[in-house]
Amino acid sequence: METDEKKHDPLTVGVGNKDLPTINPATVRIMDASLQPKKEGKLTLLNLSCKHPNKEEVINLSKIKILEGEKLKTLSLWVAQDDDGQIQKGSSVALLLQFLNAENVKALEGMEIMTVKESEDSKYLVLKCYN
Repeated sequence: METDEKKHDPLTVGVGNKDLPTINPATVRIMDASLQPKKEGKLTLLNLSCKHPNKEEVINLSKIKILEGEKLKTLSLWVAQDDDGQIQKGSSVALLLQFLNAENVKALEGMEIMTVKESEDSKYLVLKCYN
């Protein structure tokens, strides 16, 4: 008889038959901003916990979509700081702050922003940072 632990071990289970649940783009409220160190602490990703109107639990978003020229571009929210320790001008985090007229990352908490699909065939949402 298999134990529950072995039944759910990612090294020993096969591919399931359930699709990834999807949620539609909507305006979300940013509830919390946190930093996630990546790649041995050399890079840090900004993670925004957001309340989606069609989902009970919060969703975590760490990408934005911008309009660059006439082309839409998706960027991860990597935290980059300049020599003075400020958010790097032109970085994805700076673009998000400027789009929402936020003074700093903590000021994002409580703000609302529209989401869009990451791409046409994606089930993931990103923050919309263009008009």
